[in-house]
Amino acid sequence: MEYKSTWILYICFVCVLIQHSSVNCTTQHRVPHTNLTDKYLRYDLKKLLSIGCVKDMVRSKNTFDQQEERQKKLRRFCKHNFSNKSMDEHIIYSDKESLLYCYIPKAACTTWKRMFQLFDGRMDLNQVMAVEKNAVHKLHYDNFTTLDASQKAFRKKYYYSFLISRHPFERLLSAYRNKFQDPYTPHYQIKYGSEILRLYRKNLTEEQYLKGEGVTFREFIRYIISGKKFDKHWGLMTQLCSPCHFKYNYLGKMETLFEDATTILKNAGISQKYSFPNNSRDRYLPISTLDMKSHYTSLKSLEIRKLYNMFKNDFLAFGYSIPHYIKKLIKNVAINQKVENDDTDSVE
Repeated sequence: MEYKSTWILYICFVCVLIQHSSVNCTTQHRVPHTNLTDKYLRYDLKKLLSIGCVKDMVRSKNTFDQQEERQKKLRRFCKHNFSNKSMDEHIIYSDKESLLYCYIPKAACTTWKRMFQLFDGRMDLNQVMAVEKNAVHKLHYDNFTTLDASQKAFRKKYYYSFLISRHPFERLLSAYRNKFQDPYTPHYQIKYGSEILRLYRKNLTEEQYLKGEGVTFREFIRYIISGKKFDKHWGLMTQLCSPCHFKYNYLGKMETLFEDATTILKNAGISQKYSFPNNSRDRYLPISTLDMKSHYTSLKSLEIRKLYNMFKNDFLAFGYSIPHYIKKLIKNVAINQKVENDDTDSVE
């Protein structure tokens, strides 16, 4: 705390010098021309913090600290969980803007894919924002599957790289709502919903099984923890992007999406040409606590423990914790303990 206070005072002092020289700052709060040390000490900190350049410096410092903390947590995780799993399918890149992005479904990837259409000049802003959400993923993107080893190595070394993560439990709920509760396409209901209903519902008609409609959140979660099939929309983020195998320049999060997007564009040196749309039709709104509660309270404590153990690497790698209202459901049993198979547990 003392270090941060000292740092803020230091940047305030620097900014006063900048302001005194009439460089890039407003002249609204000019310092009286007295002894520099005295006027610095007497200067109102609140007024200093109202100066644009100080705000920018403080914001940059906070972003830097936050990113350092994220990278530190990931390094700590990777010491014991190294994986060299290929993530080529999920890495898209722009040669024009020297950017490399590993996309994670249900973590703002639709809007970032729109941005890559802009980066490569395939569409202008109005055109790309008019594309239907589901159709965005059918557009052409350059990805690592088409490159040889030397081409991949070159881009990994010289391009600015990033990913966006999301709280594992919130991401699962988002996947459920998008694919089963209010689906954009019947594909997932037919492919997965049908199988889920056959596993956990008895006495349905064959037509109902084939349609795969009406899967509950608990049935969806039971299907995931059974390990039957994994799909990229609920697959582990640590497996999709292998952050221990490749060090990304920036670790973004859905929880700070717009701040992170601004920083990514700035660090990549393209913020003057592009801005991340904060009012996009993709509508990235955080899932409310009430909504999370209403879905996760339908699960049994054993199911939550199994689910956490399955996604534990994502929690640890990206610095997420279990919400307190979900912890209460676990009934004081160690969340990382081994649990036995619960195949006889029936749906209530």
